[in-house]
Amino acid sequence: MVFARKKTKIIHINRLNKLFLHSKIKTKYKMLIINVKEEENIDRALKRYKRKVNSTRIIKELRNRKHFEKPSVVRRTEVLNAAYRTEKFGNA
Repeated sequence: MVFARKKTKIIHINRLNKLFLHSKIKTKYKMLIINVKEEENIDRALKRYKRKVNSTRIIKELRNRKHFEKPSVVRRTEVLNAAYRTEKFGNA
């Protein structure tokens, strides 16, 4: 969905954002807004959008929320991952 304002276009990507806005758990992620200038190429704007999605880790959060994990399971996987990292890479 694209909305036009004076000299700036704003692209709202609603598909990912609806999942966060309607989830039961409140998040700090609300909506990603990418300002596109008149002379800017749409490919460049999409590249900026993808970079913003990666930096905010929205996709990772969506995958984590796809299925519920008990808090004990989350803690156990964190401990196992930490043990693996210390064994593999040492105490650096």
